[in-house]
Amino acid sequence: MPGQLKSLLGSIRRKPSSAPDGKTDQEAGSSTIEKTSLVHDLTHLNLKQTKTVAHALTTLASGDPLDDKKLLLEQGVFMLQTLPLNSGLSKAASDGFISMLWHDLPHPPPTSAGPTARYRQHDGSGNNPWVPEMGRAGSPYSRSVPPTKAKGPNLPDPELVYDQLLRRSGPFRPHPSGLNRFFFSFATIVIHECFQTSRTNPWINETSGYVDLSTLYGNTDKEQKRVRTYEEGTIFPDSIASERIMMMPPGVVALLIMFSRNHNQIAEDLLSVNEDGKYKPWNTLTDEQKKW
Repeated sequence: MPGQLKSLLGSIRRKPSSAPDGKTDQEAGSSTIEKTSLVHDLTHLNLKQTKTVAHALTTLASGDPLDDKKLLLEQGVFMLQTLPLNSGLSKAASDGFISMLWHDLPHPPPTSAGPTARYRQHDGSGNNPWVPEMGRAGSPYSRSVPPTKAKGPNLPDPELVYDQLLRRSGPFRPHPSGLNRFFFSFATIVIHECFQTSRTNPWINETSGYVDLSTLYGNTDKEQKRVRTYEEGTIFPDSIASERIMMMPPGVVALLIMFSRNHNQIAEDLLSVNEDGKYKPWNTLTDEQKKW
């Protein structure tokens, strides 16, 4: 009696199946049909099936791509249809065929088609085609490491942090690795590329999460207008979009000026080559086309 009651309660609680045969996934997958062995199936193939298997084995062993004109794929599918349901060969070939089709293409696809996916946006969105908002300027910071201590509302005074951690004591000492100042200037640019905490919301990063020279080009349309000439893809000479980078040491600004000049040199070279006539005469473009 207890067993029957338990079975009844289980039937009541079980969610109804949406499959046409009325079976649940567990019931449909619990097949009791015993599969035949590969040796049994191979020794019971007819002449046509044997030729198909031999052709498939030699083609796969060679490593060469399939020749559609030889109809190996169609012949293989037809052979699988003629094998019995309990065929071990049919199951092994089907699983291998599906696996081959799956691994033949990248997952997820590397990009998508269409003009909207062609370029990333100025705020960093679109770098990841499947998560386009990832790393976008104005997004919340991501927590990569769980906190080990609770953070209280009272933060230390910034001057105290500087005096304890950053202030030099004693004479200048060269870096033991021999790195020069430009390395740390470049590191400063990278830091400003990836981190710009909002003054009104400390959880928001106002720059993109990518090293994309947003300090030079800007993260917003307003910032980009400071540097872009909208003429033949160039930017204003020695211009920098980021205002806060101007407060950094001279070496940081000097590096960005080098990047700025390099941009205009590349734009000039691309226009002079103009491969396949990609770039049309500037005076024939619309205002919208000039923005691209």
